[in-house]
Amino acid sequence: NATITVEAAEVESGSPSNAIPLVAGEVTTITVVVTAQDDTTTEIYTIAASRALSTDASLKGLAVSEGTLSPVFNGNTLSYTVSVANETATITVMPIASHPDAAITVNGSIASESIGLTEGATTTITIVVTAQDGTTTERYTIAVNRAASADASLSALTVSSGTLMPPFMSDTPDYRVLVANTTETITVTPQASHPGATITVNGSVASESIGLTEGDTTTITIIVTAQDDTTTETYTIAVSRPRPAGIRVRIKVFLEGPLR
Repeated sequence: NATITVEAAEVESGSPSNAIPLVAGEVTTITVVVTAQDDTTTEIYTIAASRALSTDASLKGLAVSEGTLSPVFNGNTLSYTVSVANETATITVMPIASHPDAAITVNGSIASESIGLTEGATTTITIVVTAQDGTTTERYTIAVNRAASADASLSALTVSSGTLMPPFMSDTPDYRVLVANTTETITVTPQASHPGATITVNGSVASESIGLTEGDTTTITIIVTAQDDTTTETYTIAVSRPRPAGIRVRIKVFLEGPLR
């Protein structure tokens, strides 16, 4: 005939109390009071309930601002790849922790920031999730592949002698140059629009003096290969060196029959 209260709520002997909420990482003291039949004598029991901190260090969501994750996101899959166009210079990732009290860093930073991508290279993004317990961690990685540049144009082209005709324009591939008879060699200086492109002049990587023949036209071929090693653009310069001025040419004429 004794009565029992658990946290001030009466509970029938042998029956469970109402659910008592517990806070992760804290101790909740539960007070059980037993009052004897005489309504005077009491006994107090206490239970210190300690709820452990969460060890959940998983993600329930992961998205990127550019491209598509491969494979499709799954909280148990830790490694992903993303391919983006050459025009994509930065990317942002949006991770969501499964537990609201887990902490997340992206490349060591708590705040999600734009991450720079290198042309024609792979940038690895590391996402570390630290569980509420401050000890358990999970590491996710995204390998972002930014395509190489396909720009195989020139931004400038000059010659050591004469003048380009027509005047240089990036989208004009063919030129002519007229030099003086005394000009025995010429050097061309091409400049690529993209720093990752490579240039050859008559098959040579280094810009060298090119010999010119009197009375003849020398064709100089400039090939620009884009950073992607596939796209190319060809420019040509036809350099004309005239014959020397004032040279007399003797012509022998042979006639058949008598002169009249």
